[in-house]
Amino acid sequence: MIKKVLLLFGLILIVTLFGGENDLEEAKILINSGEFFIIKFSPGLLYGATIGYGKQHIINETRVESILNLHYNEGRIIQGFKVGGLYYRYNFFLNKNRGGLFGLLNLGIDFAVIGEGDEKIVPNISFGSGYSFRVNPKLFLRIELDIGMKLYLTNLNFAIIF
Repeated sequence: MIKKVLLLFGLILIVTLFGGENDLEEAKILINSGEFFIIKFSPGLLYGATIGYGKQHIINETRVESILNLHYNEGRIIQGFKVGGLYYRYNFFLNKNRGGLFGLLNLGIDFAVIGEGDEKIVPNISFGSGYSFRVNPKLFLRIELDIGMKLYLTNLNFAIIF
């Protein structure tokens, strides 16, 4: 797992050092392409993955992404701890090309199994921020951190958007 995390950090470093500059033509292409897919990996105490489908909008000069996500995580420390669910994510960008810092809000519901058959349905409501590395007009790498009212309180994600 450590090798995968280091590989992802290396990719992010390469994109940061050699990524192209923002130009007007690329921004125009991006504004007109509204749909995308997302794959996220969580390397923390609850490792897991998320897949999602989203659309982008402009609301009052702010670029907004609306994403429907399906996720599954398992605990490393607490054996038998498993969480899966569906949540809606809003990302808010000040930069029109979706690069740089952004805020996020998650609203959803999770189904959890803790130990030997203790099942729970819990809300997944959290907020946070992240940084988006723009590889090209339709490909992004992101680091995200959120905290809120959910079973695992906080989560760190590495995402690929295409």
